[in-house]
Amino acid sequence: MNILILATILLVFVNTSFASEKDSKWKEVDTRFSTGIKSGHITFKIGGFISNGELTGRAHFPISELKFPKNFQTAQFAMTMKGHNNWDVLFEFETNMSKDAGLLEDRDWLSPDSLDIYSDSKTSVSAKEFLLEASNKLDSIQFSGGMGLWENRFGFGLIGQFANYRAFDTVQSYPSSDEPEISLKGDTITFDFAQLTPFASYSISRSLFRGLVFNAKIIVSPFMFAKDKDHHILREKTSKSSTRGWLFDSSIALHWHANPSLSFYTATNYQQFEANGNQTQTLDPDSEIRKLQVKVKHIGQQINVKMGINFRF
Repeated sequence: MNILILATILLVFVNTSFASEKDSKWKEVDTRFSTGIKSGHITFKIGGFISNGELTGRAHFPISELKFPKNFQTAQFAMTMKGHNNWDVLFEFETNMSKDAGLLEDRDWLSPDSLDIYSDSKTSVSAKEFLLEASNKLDSIQFSGGMGLWENRFGFGLIGQFANYRAFDTVQSYPSSDEPEISLKGDTITFDFAQLTPFASYSISRSLFRGLVFNAKIIVSPFMFAKDKDHHILREKTSKSSTRGWLFDSSIALHWHANPSLSFYTATNYQQFEANGNQTQTLDPDSEIRKLQVKVKHIGQQINVKMGINFRF
């Protein structure tokens, strides 16, 4: 609910800023289309304090780790609306073009420092990501050494990331024992992940030569909110997690302007996040213990390389 309130305030603030101008129309509108390749992972680890509602204990951390891959092709759409009062509004949307995300890795440590169960599974993913940002131009920065004037901007906004995984055809092994490897055909795990993050941003840019523009940007937030739902199909076990943490994002981009209305660009983005919270596990109906609560940590990392074309109106 807090995130929705923040997004509403952001939109109202931006609209109010532009409504104060005599000319309420946008000065320029840029639309960008691109494709890229993303690599990385979403990992959750569980362990530490464990409770069944009546008794509380402590285990080593982690007891278990699931590492969901983020290796797929992407497509992006972006729109930047530039106002007469130096405020810009940016909206970006990204979706996956390929379904195969790589191998899911599942590890279990029944005792500390001893990997007892390991499995990998094929995956199919549906992933969506959006960014909404308002930014304002600050005074240009003059660097020494012939680097010239750099435009810099400060902004704030909201990032949302959503992923739905299906894992299947699992191969399971037992590294610390002599038990034989087994293969499990069909669906074995589903995993739904969502995170919403309000953030602050800072960017710098400079025209280099022959229509080439360099841009660098960082995004930081100490307020990342994440949720997931993990269903182990064969064991009829469902786990739900809720965590809070931090997020860091950085990017560099090069834009080449063929003419005032058309430009081409390439960009590289790196993102990392970490969040801590609790996971509630609902176990098999035949189990003596129906529910458990355990500490959970979400860890995420991704690199996104993309190329595209920009139209200015």
